[in-house]
Amino acid sequence: MELEMVLRGHLMIGEDDGTAEHDAVISRVFDQIMDALMDADEVIDPMFSGTITTGAIEIVMSANGTDEDVFAKCSAAARTALHAAGVCTPGWENDDGGIMVSWHDKTINFADGGSDNTGELLRA
Repeated sequence: MELEMVLRGHLMIGEDDGTAEHDAVISRVFDQIMDALMDADEVIDPMFSGTITTGAIEIVMSANGTDEDVFAKCSAAARTALHAAGVCTPGWENDDGGIMVSWHDKTINFADGGSDNTGELLRA
């Protein structure tokens, strides 16, 4: 079964000061994330959107399988894309003040129109 996963978060780089240099770095990272998502083999139709000035991001993609399979495939594709762009994900050390992602929401949308963003599966 094909299911969709939506991840929403925020990229933080050093101090979010809104300077032109900061915005240029975030813009470059956004491009790299999308490029890496397009190279992901296990997911279907990945989409990425973000707001440069705030660092807010949304990644939407689908995969085939059980909800656990979809969660694993989509999470791995998102993590790989973020790492390819030089973004640290939760659990990675960030001692050098690099770019870090903070997730606000991880939701799987089921074929029947329901969704799960509170279940044990998504607490990772």
